[in-house]
Amino acid sequence: MNINFETSTRIEQGYLLKPLIGEDLKEFPAFYDRFSAALYMATMAYDNSDSYQITSEPRKSAYLRAALAEFTGIVDVLSDSMPHIPKHLYSVYKSNDALYHMFNLLRNYNIHIAKSSLDQKSIRVRYLFDMENEHDHTVDFISNLSVIELKRLKCAKDYSGNLLEQLVDYFEHQQHEFGIQALIQKGIIDYSEHILRLLRESSPN
Repeated sequence: MNINFETSTRIEQGYLLKPLIGEDLKEFPAFYDRFSAALYMATMAYDNSDSYQITSEPRKSAYLRAALAEFTGIVDVLSDSMPHIPKHLYSVYKSNDALYHMFNLLRNYNIHIAKSSLDQKSIRVRYLFDMENEHDHTVDFISNLSVIELKRLKCAKDYSGNLLEQLVDYFEHQQHEFGIQALIQKGIIDYSEHILRLLRESSPN
């Protein structure tokens, strides 16, 4: 396990408008669709429930669970459709980025163990069109994230206790910057750009 916390993803801004997957990925429609679906699910997790059948918190959790499942499934699509690309170049498990390891752990936790609970906090932000003033903004964060909970996963055995603590500390800091949705959105977009470069480099001229 070779995770580099110094170079792992750092979120420096949130998203005022709904972000989109880069148009260039349309060269590879199957991957564009999968990344767009993952990003759509993460974006839908912002909205409060408008249905009597489900309240806002479990609705948001469900969309985040779907976003993580869609994201981690992209590795399987790559493995099946692009067998000539060495798996270590795109495997989430072999990534140096702590964020993708946490995405995988959270996906497995939410699918196999229990759901991530969400809570809210208020942060102060500046908008690009109004940098002189600060505004209150409410964000969601996973409130039941802990090493103890992650250790319930079979795949957590691949990580030492110290490494799990580092991963949780890293993720806690990042999700509290602009909220869990923005962090997942950034991870999906960044990974889509990495996969686009990989697909172009491996495609015949």
